[in-house]
Amino acid sequence: MSESTQILQQLLDASPLGMFYLDTEGCYSAYNRSHAEDMFQLFGVHIEPGHNFLEYIPQPDQRDNARRVLQQALAGGQPGISLRLAGSDEHRQPFEINYIPTSKSPAGICLVATDSSDPAEQALRSAAEYNRSLIEVSLDPLVTIGPDGRITDVNHATERATGCTRAELIGTDFSSYFSEPDLARAGYQQVFRDGQVVDYPLELRHRSGQTLSVLYNAAVYRDAHGAVVGVFAAARDITDRQRAEQALQAAHDLLEQRVEQRTAELSTANLALEKAILSRDQFLAAMSHEMRTPLTGILGLSQALMFNTDGSLGPRHLKALENIEKSGQRLLQLVNNVIDYNQLKFGKAIFELAPCSVLYNCKASLQAMRARADAKQQRLDLVMEPEDIQCVLDEKRIRQMLNHLLDNAIKFSPANSTITLRATALPETAQLRLSVEDNGIGIRPEDLPRLFDPLTQLDARLSRGYEGSGLGLPLVQALAELHGGEVQVQSTPGVGSCFSVLLPWREARG
Repeated sequence: MSESTQILQQLLDASPLGMFYLDTEGCYSAYNRSHAEDMFQLFGVHIEPGHNFLEYIPQPDQRDNARRVLQQALAGGQPGISLRLAGSDEHRQPFEINYIPTSKSPAGICLVATDSSDPAEQALRSAAEYNRSLIEVSLDPLVTIGPDGRITDVNHATERATGCTRAELIGTDFSSYFSEPDLARAGYQQVFRDGQVVDYPLELRHRSGQTLSVLYNAAVYRDAHGAVVGVFAAARDITDRQRAEQALQAAHDLLEQRVEQRTAELSTANLALEKAILSRDQFLAAMSHEMRTPLTGILGLSQALMFNTDGSLGPRHLKALENIEKSGQRLLQLVNNVIDYNQLKFGKAIFELAPCSVLYNCKASLQAMRARADAKQQRLDLVMEPEDIQCVLDEKRIRQMLNHLLDNAIKFSPANSTITLRATALPETAQLRLSVEDNGIGIRPEDLPRLFDPLTQLDARLSRGYEGSGLGLPLVQALAELHGGEVQVQSTPGVGSCFSVLLPWREARG
C-alpha cells in the first residue's frame, strides 16, 4: 500500500461517520473502522474486502431495498438517495446510508452512514438502558409480574438464584419457582389487592433442587394513566440471618437447659441443706430439753451447798461452788436461748400482749445486766423520750430483747466505757424505738449481712476473745418481727454500734 493510500485510510478511520466504497458489482473496495463497527453492532457480522455489501444484510426486505438503491446510484442517480438499515434486535440503533456521487461514469459508489434514530425514540431508549443498568446492578433478585401471575422481566440476580436464563423465565408462572407455590401465588395476589407486601417469607427453589430463604418486598407499578400494570418484587436472601438466629436460639436453648439443670441441682442441694438444718434444729431442741433438766438439778444443789448451813465448807470449796453456779447459769442461758429460738422458728412461741410501762421494763433489764457491767467498770445509762411511755407489749419478750442487746454491748465494749439504753416514742410513725448504744469494737460493713445468722460468730477463730453462742441477735430479730417490727444496725469499726428495735406503738388505754 502506497504512502498516500495509507494517509487516506487513516483519514477515513479518524471519521466518526461510517464511510465505505463499493465497486460496480456492489463489493467492498474500501471502508473505515466506523462502518465496520456499525455493521457488527447492527447485524453481528465482520465485513471483509471483496465481499458483496448485500450478503451482510440478513433481512430479505432490507436486502431488496439496498439492491435497488445501489442500482440507482450506479446508474448515475442524484444525491439524496438513502437507505435505512435496522437490525432484528430493537435495542440495536438503526442508521441511514447516503449516496455521494463521485463522477459521471462511476467505477464505483461512495456511501456515508449516519444515525437515523428519532431523538425522542433515542431518549426513551437511553432511559430504558439506564433503568436496566440500575436493575442489573442489584445483588437481590428482582422480578416484574403481570396481572396473570406470569413473569414479564427479571435481572441477572434472579437468573443466578433460579438457575434459569432470562428467556426461560419470562412468560412463566412466578409461583412455580418456589417450594410453596400456593403461598407465592397468595403473596403477589395480595400485592395486587393491597398495593404492597413487606417482608413476605418464601423459599426460592433453584433448578438444581437447592432452596434459598428470602423475604419478598413488592409493590404495584402503574402506567401514565394510573392503571396498575404489574408488580415489582425484590427478594432479600436471609439465609445468613436465619443461620445466625438458629445459632442464637441453639445457644439460648443450651443456656436454658444448663440453667434448668443448675436450678435442679441447687434445689436438690437446698432441700438437703434444709433437711440438715431441720435435723440440727430438732437435735438441738431435743438435747436442750434433755440438758436443762439435769442442769437445773446441778444448779439447785450447788446453790443449796453454798448456804453452808453447818459451816463444814471452807473458802476454797465455796469458791469452787460459786464457779460451778456461775458456769451453770451461763450454760442454762445458752440452753434457754436454743429452746427459745427453736420455739420461735417452729411457731410454738407464746406471746402475751398487755399494757405495760416501758420505763419499768428498761430499768428491769438494766438491773439484770448491772452486775456484768460492774465487773468491767462500765456505766449503764437510761434515756427516756418521753420519760414514761405506756404501750401494749409482751413484757417478757421485750426484756429478753433488751437483755440480749445489753449483754452484747457489755461484752464488746472496753472497760470504763458507757452504754446507753434509749427508749423513744415516734408518734409520727406510730412506732416505739428501743436502742442500745455502745463504744465497742464496731462491725465491719462486709460482716453486717451475716450478723443475724443463727449460731454464727463473726470472729470464727478457735482462740476468739469473746464468748457467745451466736443466738442472741437472731433471737432479737425473730422477736421483733413477731411483734411486727424490725431491727436496725448502725456501726463503725473502732467507734461503736447502735442496735435499734422498732416496734409498732400500741398505746395503752384505760
